[in-house]
Amino acid sequence: IMGLREYLRPVAIIPLGYPAEKPRYIPSRKLEVYEEGIDF
Repeated sequence: IMGLREYLRPVAIIPLGYPAEKPRYIPSRKLEVYEEGIDF
């Protein structure tokens, strides 16, 4: 997914059905893992 990392860089909040405890910052390292499950 091109550009997704730059799009979510300032505040990477993923409220798209993830079993996340709370909306929070996601480091670039983890964001790469999340990218595979995001449907944009």
